[in-house]
Amino acid sequence: MTDESSEPDAGDETGGETNPGEGDGTGGETDPGEGDGTGDETNPGEGDGTGDVTNPGEGDGTGDETNPGEGDGTGDETNPGEGDGTGDVTTPGEGDETGGETDPGEGDETGGETDPGEGDETGGETDPGEGEETDGETDPDEEEESDKLDGKLSAFGSARSGESDFTIDADGKLTAYNGTGGDVTIPDTVTAIGNNVFKGKTNITSVTIPGTVLSIGDDAFSGCSGLVEVKLNEGLQTIGNAAFDGAAFGKKELTGITNGTLTIPKSVTKIGGAAFRNSLYLETVIFESGQIELSMSSTHDGYSDRGAFRDCKSLKNVTLPDNLKTLPKNTFEGCSSLESVHFGSLLETIGERAFKGCSSLQGAFMPASLKEIGKNAFSGCSGMTEVTLNKGLETIGEGAFDGAAFGKEDLSGIVNGTLTIPGSVTSIGGAAFRGSAYLETVVFESGQTELSMNSTHDGYYDRGAFRDCKSLKNVTLPD
Repeated sequence: MTDESSEPDAGDETGGETNPGEGDGTGGETDPGEGDGTGDETNPGEGDGTGDVTNPGEGDGTGDETNPGEGDGTGDETNPGEGDGTGDVTTPGEGDETGGETDPGEGDETGGETDPGEGDETGGETDPGEGEETDGETDPDEEEESDKLDGKLSAFGSARSGESDFTIDADGKLTAYNGTGGDVTIPDTVTAIGNNVFKGKTNITSVTIPGTVLSIGDDAFSGCSGLVEVKLNEGLQTIGNAAFDGAAFGKKELTGITNGTLTIPKSVTKIGGAAFRNSLYLETVIFESGQIELSMSSTHDGYSDRGAFRDCKSLKNVTLPDNLKTLPKNTFEGCSSLESVHFGSLLETIGERAFKGCSSLQGAFMPASLKEIGKNAFSGCSGMTEVTLNKGLETIGEGAFDGAAFGKEDLSGIVNGTLTIPGSVTSIGGAAFRGSAYLETVVFESGQTELSMNSTHDGYYDRGAFRDCKSLKNVTLPD
């Protein structure tokens, strides 16, 4: 603190500094490039804001800097790419908050890095392709770290927000989901959703499926009990077995169920067994009518009674499409809240147990195209007060309307209570109308073909078609 400076360019708050470019507030340093606030430094290119600095390219906000390219926000800088607020940097492309780095392309807040292209969040980068979030990047072939695919995306487009949550193969098939749930929007690079991709992920609340998706695999969303809303895309063709088995499709609030509506696009041509089974809050299903026949199945995991909407306990209203010719067995079995069904104009067959146990179903108005009602199709529909059978119907299976009400009772007596059997019907199975509570009148129209009736049902031979219809008063048999 008492020495005098004898060389030009020396001095900066302390005392005598004898070498050019020195001075930073401590003591005398006689070797070029030294100074770090402690002792003598003998290597060129050193210095960090404490001691004397005599070598070109030095400086960090304390002493005078005489060489171009130095500095980092305090002294003059004439060379591009050097300095970052710490120590002296003597080699192009260096500098990062540590110390002397002598290899090009170094600097990343740690230590000496010797491979070109390294470094981030610092400064002075002269090699092409180095660093991010800084400047001096000259190689367009390098990608920023945030855009790296890390093996989670295929070559379909660049990464967008949320795409890292998905694993997509080269064919556009979504094979895995790695996200945290919530509202999920599937990328538009996806053409198929694979089997089991979202299975059991109860934290997913909604799914938006892009128009590029053609198929949804088996069990894809099975067990997603928190899935409140699903938007199926126009263009979707196939919905696999148990694809949404157990999905909520709505939520219950004080005012009742919200959402609870599912629309099946007209582009869908195949729906697998148990596809929407066991939904807790699904209330309304609307099928859009397409140009290609819709095929539905009730087979899943080796069982043939896994109807697509079986045991959807909140389901109330269903509109079936015109392009559905066969409603397979068990499709709506156990949907105890189902009140109304609108059949499509081309429906030909209602399969076995299709509506079995739908105790809230109020009526059934069969389309003119219908030819067959399967075994136990409406069995247990105790609330069904009105049934209209169409001309052209040929077969009424065993137990088809077993336990159906066929009317209701009010203060004036039984309302409805009349059943007309068209002349086109040629076969009526055992127990077909057994146990009706309010059926009062049965009228058979005479047809051109012999009518066959039997009393066999479930292996028993005493199950007459109208057995135990306690309110039945009038019957007109055909010619």
